[in-house]
Amino acid sequence: MGRKLSFDKSWYELISRSVSGHSYFVISLSYSVRVLRDTILPPFTSKVVRYFVEVSKIFSSLRNILRQKYRLAPISISPLFIGNEPLFKSIDDHRLISIRKGYALSFRIGIACSKPDFSIDLSNSWDILSTPYGDFEIRLANAFATSIDSLSIGLSGNHDFVKIRFMTPTLLSSKLMTPPIDRIVRRVRRFPSKHILLPRPSYIFNYLVKLWNTLFPTKPIYLSENVEWASYFFGRICDIHISEIDHKIKPITVLYDITKKGRPKKPRGFIGWIIYEIHNRKIIEKIDKLLALANILGIGRSRTIGFGQTKATKIEKGQ
Repeated sequence: MGRKLSFDKSWYELISRSVSGHSYFVISLSYSVRVLRDTILPPFTSKVVRYFVEVSKIFSSLRNILRQKYRLAPISISPLFIGNEPLFKSIDDHRLISIRKGYALSFRIGIACSKPDFSIDLSNSWDILSTPYGDFEIRLANAFATSIDSLSIGLSGNHDFVKIRFMTPTLLSSKLMTPPIDRIVRRVRRFPSKHILLPRPSYIFNYLVKLWNTLFPTKPIYLSENVEWASYFFGRICDIHISEIDHKIKPITVLYDITKKGRPKKPRGFIGWIIYEIHNRKIIEKIDKLLALANILGIGRSRTIGFGQTKATKIEKGQ
């Protein structure tokens, strides 16, 4: 099982013990942030967190992970949170995100690791930063490590109900469920890529199988001739055996940044929640692990800049 790490020993030592004997594991790091002067935050506050990671001594080892190029990144970074709510706004919301001195904020970072590559230094757990976005005190509040074998949100039995909350805009390509046949893929590439605005089971779990099998290649969660076929087949299976029970999904466009040419970066995705009923016991264990991974690494594009933050929980029927 995963372990919540205490503060009276080396973080590295405790994480190593938590995953002893396992080749792949995930780490969830939670940070508290105290605002040291009144400030106005950018409309998508993961920009503040990315600045922390780029300059603070706390994140020296994580910077190496972020600066590498990946097909699917083994790390996710959240925006700032106030309580349980992420701080960002839609492009149509013209109000400022104003935060007063003394406010308590938080953020989290999720990382997938393998034993040979485990070089995360958590010896520094506190820093004070003066940034273009304000002055902040940052502390490592909690760390949690678990092997991928122990990932779970508690699903079991013949069928289950799960509620997925999409806390920040989730960006899933409309091309994700393209059959991985060369001539079809070549044809689809000619068309512009859009993001879907309603979460279908096939898209959610296609992405998560692709993420899992890419990050943990010697322990694939679903087998086929390659990653693309495995994720495609599992997505199709999920559309058959998972049904939507209820939802409150909202499309949203946010302003993330302005390019050097002065053009706004305006990703459009969806937020809200959806309840799924899983009818086939043969896929429940895999769904359980995939959603537990999503709780740490998120779902979809741009997870390293705050998009796709999710929270999946098992619920009872009618809840």
